[in-house]
Amino acid sequence: MYETLEEVKELFNEAEESISLEFKSGLVFNSLSSDTRRELVKDVTAFANSGGGTILVGVAESKTAQRNIATDFEPVTNGKISVDQITAIIKSNTDPVFKNFHVSEIANGNSGRLFVIRIEQADTAHQNRLDHKYYHRVGAISEPMYDFAIRDVMNRRTCPKLMTQIDLKRVVQNQDLHHYQLAPTLINEGNMTAHHWCLHIDVPIFELARSGGDLDSIATSTFYRHECYFVRTEYSSERVPTRSQNQSLRILPGETRELVTDFGFPRLDLFVKDDHFRRVLAPKEPPIFWALFVDNAARLEGFLSFDEWCRF
Repeated sequence: MYETLEEVKELFNEAEESISLEFKSGLVFNSLSSDTRRELVKDVTAFANSGGGTILVGVAESKTAQRNIATDFEPVTNGKISVDQITAIIKSNTDPVFKNFHVSEIANGNSGRLFVIRIEQADTAHQNRLDHKYYHRVGAISEPMYDFAIRDVMNRRTCPKLMTQIDLKRVVQNQDLHHYQLAPTLINEGNMTAHHWCLHIDVPIFELARSGGDLDSIATSTFYRHECYFVRTEYSSERVPTRSQNQSLRILPGETRELVTDFGFPRLDLFVKDDHFRRVLAPKEPPIFWALFVDNAARLEGFLSFDEWCRF
């Protein structure tokens, strides 16, 4: 999400800052003063210590009736600022070192750039080393945490920590048709067994076929999003493939679970015809979205950008 200027522009005069969204003018990066660094790390750790979120740097806002609403672009014009520099500031000023975030850059013509910082929920409390405080989100504000709140976040290590990997194989690529195969994988990087999980994969395409394995082990539905039709495929620990009836779909610490035909799941085949690509996909550039739900853990989500999965 927020991969293009158009997606960000949809927020103007509609979206407001919240527990999971923050707007910052690009002017804040005119100089990387100690105050600028401290505020950046403060907001990143606040999202990490809460439920995760996104910081959009390069967006102006209006403040009315205690609401901060996005209004226009106000991009970063300091050419010395880079993705690597922002990443280094965050990693070098958090304790323990916080790594579960991603910084991307969007060019805004000749007027400057936007930076999108996506922050995942942390599995323990992270401190801002620049002022030695712990922060969390309270509504649309990053505020210092009380001792009991810090202890509560530290107890997150008792929750399963699953990571999602979506592999894509290009089976056929010619001027008339592309055939792709999706292979999702879940990896337990935590210390707790994941007994119950559910993975949604949303594909912006009309033709999605299932073959091999147990077709009833996944569910599909269709919906409209971002001016495109999407097919949602749902994998779940509650739907055990026939081939796996004698084994649990729990995922042990350190275990990798491939949701592929070798384990009884059907193969997902995506077909993109040239006409559909030109009329629908190319103008919109929709990504493939995924969302992961695990017992006692926050929702995780991500995507494969259009350039990653569809290349004609």
